[in-house]
Amino acid sequence: MNTKKIFSALLCIVMLFGITSVFALAAEGEIRSFSVGALMTAGSEDPAPLYWYEHDGSYYLFLPAEADRAALTVTYDADQPLVIGGAEVASGAATDAFAADEVRVLCGAATYNVVVMQSSSPSLFVTTESGSMDAVHADKDHKEPGSVVITSGTGEVQYSGALDYIKGRGNSTWDLNKKPYNIKLAKKTDLFGMGKAKKWCLLAGHGDGSKLRNDLGYSFSRTLGNALTSDVVMTNLYCNGVYMGAYPLAEKVEIGENRIDIYNLADATEEVNGAALDTYPLGGSQGVRTPDTFKYYKVPNDPADITGGYLIELEKILRYESEPTGFVTPIGQTITIKEPENASQAQSRYIFNYYKEFEDALYSPTGCNAKGRYYTDYIDLEELAEAYLVQEFTENFDGCSSSFYLYKDTGDAKFHPGPTWDLDLALGNGFQNNLITLGLHPEDPTVPYVFSTHIANSIRWYPSLLGQALNHADFIAAVKQLWQTRGLAAAQAILDSVDAKAASVEPAVLMDAIAWRQIGAGTVKAATRGFNKQIASLKSFLTDRIAFMNSYLSEETGFVRYVTNAKAKELTLDRRIYRAGETATVLGAAEPRSSRDVFLGWTETPDGTTAQYQAGDTLTPGGGKILYAVWGEKQGSNVSLLDSIRNFFNRIKAFFQRIFSVFQK
Repeated sequence: MNTKKIFSALLCIVMLFGITSVFALAAEGEIRSFSVGALMTAGSEDPAPLYWYEHDGSYYLFLPAEADRAALTVTYDADQPLVIGGAEVASGAATDAFAADEVRVLCGAATYNVVVMQSSSPSLFVTTESGSMDAVHADKDHKEPGSVVITSGTGEVQYSGALDYIKGRGNSTWDLNKKPYNIKLAKKTDLFGMGKAKKWCLLAGHGDGSKLRNDLGYSFSRTLGNALTSDVVMTNLYCNGVYMGAYPLAEKVEIGENRIDIYNLADATEEVNGAALDTYPLGGSQGVRTPDTFKYYKVPNDPADITGGYLIELEKILRYESEPTGFVTPIGQTITIKEPENASQAQSRYIFNYYKEFEDALYSPTGCNAKGRYYTDYIDLEELAEAYLVQEFTENFDGCSSSFYLYKDTGDAKFHPGPTWDLDLALGNGFQNNLITLGLHPEDPTVPYVFSTHIANSIRWYPSLLGQALNHADFIAAVKQLWQTRGLAAAQAILDSVDAKAASVEPAVLMDAIAWRQIGAGTVKAATRGFNKQIASLKSFLTDRIAFMNSYLSEETGFVRYVTNAKAKELTLDRRIYRAGETATVLGAAEPRSSRDVFLGWTETPDGTTAQYQAGDTLTPGGGKILYAVWGEKQGSNVSLLDSIRNFFNRIKAFFQRIFSVFQK
């Protein structure tokens, strides 16, 4: 056989193989795109397409409550006409096949198994201007305009129209696969009875398999007395025809009508300046976290009254550096100024100094600062007790190290804690937070968690704000009374509500679990088992936590607090709860921070100089006991070389801080 014949034979084989492959591909049946008309869009009466979702060989339709499963219009791009539920359906035609929970879709010889899931929860149907969420996901600060329809789940349209923007939000949650978002409507709208507003938060709840913890924790807070704490409404989010997941919708923490309704300092500042406030340069201690410093915008003009309209947040030290406005207190607490967002130098200085006066009083053993003012002159005692009970009962991972807000109105108004925020890592859900406490796990319902927290900057000799409040007898009394009068009933109420709330959100949570591979979800059955396990664990935690709190805050039991006045390298903590008549063994203080200091013992007198107890002594705590460290100073020249070096650098640091403060003024 010559070369030409060999080549012709090979060419025939290749052509035959190619033709066979084409016929095989056509026979198998490829579906390149598939959607059903199930979504609502602003300004249109025709349902928009919802694309199916592939997961582990199965295809899912995650339908909103409004979708009519008995008459869904199908649109597809495929090699052959599709046979759906046993009947051929042309692209653009309607079918009732998806009334079933599982449907077989045939395309030639290929079979596609479709699982149909539907939630009765409200929905948000977002259409972005670009037709994509790529720019939002690439940059948390990117604001993508568009339109949105928000429905109640029963057919009622809550809002339909322009969307000023959808953007990213959150801190650590933004780095997870499922992103949280902020949205701003074009006009103020009352969504689900939460009051008219433009700005709203869509919480991803990625770390909470039940998606109930924010709702339950916020309900507990509102029942205790913090009326500003947001309601939470479970919603399904769809963006540009793609199911995004189950998103609890909440009010944004901000100053404004129907939110924190106090003097709006930001608006007043805008009125007396010629340019947008965020166009002015930054000033102060930017990019650092040096104690006793603050930072601001160089806004040229201030309104006449700058004593109020502040919303501040206690924040983790690593997040503080990137914030444009805020301050670091003398003891190292980092605080961001959330509003006014573009605080001027004078405004930042004012709220910084006011907070320092409060801190000086709170962290004084006597509760009084150098001006002779008591800490409750700066903050309402009962409201502070409410804030403590929320964090302690829920055993919130953050304690009060992050997402802990205080606001202040004009004049000599006090700080008010709240609104309560960010409790998805709470109520038995979380992990050990070594930034604020060592040796405790927030999934253990039998420990006093916030009781043991220190300031979230790895400095372990200052308690957290709420931990320090427990060093005052009047605060302990207020906490106990609040628990007994309202706290126990509020806690029992949220435990009693779990089953009903779980039933209402379950369809949405199961859809979310499949889409985001949560709670062990490989199938609907697996997701259901995972969800039931989450609810059982949540109820178990609540039951055990209520029992613990009853013991912890009973009049018949007590605990011992040790106040070291920040002179020891670590806090001294006794986490035991003592029953009536039980005795406690007195602990010792940790090693002093300075070799100049000598620990002499403990006293029950806040400003006492004579020790009453030594380590190893016994005492009866009764309803609670606070012991204050008594310190002495070493005699002679027994100062270590390390202390000498430390003191030298501290003097240099203090010198430069004084120089820097001159330029800030």
